Amino acid sequence: MDKGTIQTPAVNNGDGTYTATYDAADVSSDVTISALTSNGIFSTLQLKLVEVSVSASKSTLELTSSATPQTGEKVTVVVTAISDDGLALSGRVVELKISPETKVVIDPSAKTDKDGKAELTFTTGKPEMKFIKASVDGIELPSSKAVMFSGDEINLEPVAEAETLTAVTAKNSLPADGEST
Repeated sequence: MDKGTIQTPAVNNGDGTYTATYDAADVSSDVTISALTSNGIFSTLQLKLVEVSVSASKSTLELTSSATPQTGEKVTVVVTAISDDGLALSGRVVELKISPETKVVIDPSAKTDKDGKAELTFTTGKPEMKFIKASVDGIELPSSKAVMFSGDEINLEPVAEAETLTAVTAKNSLPADGEST
């Protein structure tokens, strides 16, 4: 499990002390930081990392594409997960809820990156107003967005669904680049 990173080597402050910066990961766990000085002194520090909660009021939902797309055109939504202290939260599960749900194709959930951002897309085959809500780790954000789809009604259903997909290849069926490895 990734518990974070520590600056190494520590910086000599010139007054008999050293400084190293520890960047914690977004996980709850116990962490032990050990230090060994050049004259053989060994010391440890115990830290308890606690989960930082998502702030529904500080987290954001924004459209990064047109608010007036055509049916079948993808709409991109960016959700940023922020804590009460204003920290970006990585690794959080983001889900979109689109209403009405008629003829909607939506990305499954996504996780936030190191900047607390997750990008999801959706589209619809029905020309109508769609309302977008988001949740982060099951916490619904109070803000919402609206998108007005226009154009003809189209079918977005898959042509067929495969329960199992198998790909088979043989050495003599691979394209050759003239080199052997």
